[in-house]
Amino acid sequence: MKVGMHAVCHCFKKATEYNSDSDGPWRQLGDAFYYLKQYDQARLAFNKAIEIKPDDFILYVFQGAVLRAAGSYSEAIKFCDRALEINPYPVVYTLRGSIRYNMGDYQGAIADFNEAVRLQPDYADAYGERGFVHFSLEDYQEAIADFNEALRFQPDYADAYAGRGVVRAKMGNLQGFIDDFNEALRLNPDNANIYKLRGLARYLIKDYQGALNDLSEAIRLAPELAYQYYNERGNVRYKQGNYQGAVSDYTEALRLKPNDAVIYSNRADARDKQGDYQGAVSDYNEALRLKPDYADTYNSRYYPLSPGRL
Repeated sequence: MKVGMHAVCHCFKKATEYNSDSDGPWRQLGDAFYYLKQYDQARLAFNKAIEIKPDDFILYVFQGAVLRAAGSYSEAIKFCDRALEINPYPVVYTLRGSIRYNMGDYQGAIADFNEAVRLQPDYADAYGERGFVHFSLEDYQEAIADFNEALRFQPDYADAYAGRGVVRAKMGNLQGFIDDFNEALRLNPDNANIYKLRGLARYLIKDYQGALNDLSEAIRLAPELAYQYYNERGNVRYKQGNYQGAVSDYTEALRLKPNDAVIYSNRADARDKQGDYQGAVSDYNEALRLKPDYADTYNSRYYPLSPGRL
């Protein structure tokens, strides 16, 4: 499929040469690059389309989605803001809410999802996304309610089943957890995110080997997101006391995403447990260089042998 998309990109590039004053070929080129996960190229194409048609809100939405996928969250928010100035459409609130969630701004995310469902009360995606925020805030009943609403409006919403399954695992409803993930995987058997979520649920119920299996499957299915799954698999191995395995996974995650402060801090914790104090301090310092306000890292760096860490 990707080979075909490269050919499509070539065709759209040619179209932009012959019709450089139309936003259409640039938009299609951006779509093709986005599909190929060539986000820098997609961004350039959508920027050109915006120059040609600056009042088309959907172009700002596309660019926001590209920037979110590339991890440029603050810049993605700016494009969502501009899209909302032109057209306060529910999908834009949902996109911005998902970006705010990724940034850790849970209250901002909930405000956006609230506005999306106010504008479109049957918008399943907004309920599903809000459910994950409520889970992160440990508001489990609200999370369940949101996933239920998402499934009422969209019964084949696999991620909503998976999200509800994680919450049920956290609440000790193991049969509900099993039923929800069975349904999620029936609907979408090759979805790496569902395996990741089931891995999280298994981690919560202390089924560590099951969690490792699911995260390994997620890595196989979505190698472009493997840094996330290696980091999470490292967390499971750390919990098992397999600190060498954890360091190995965190190192692979950093090879794929070398500027992630959280992963450096996680590897530092594992090196600390190994007795590699010099390596731990080096990783803590790098985490602080990348994210100077990372308070937990300050404590870890200066007290690598504190009782809470032994």
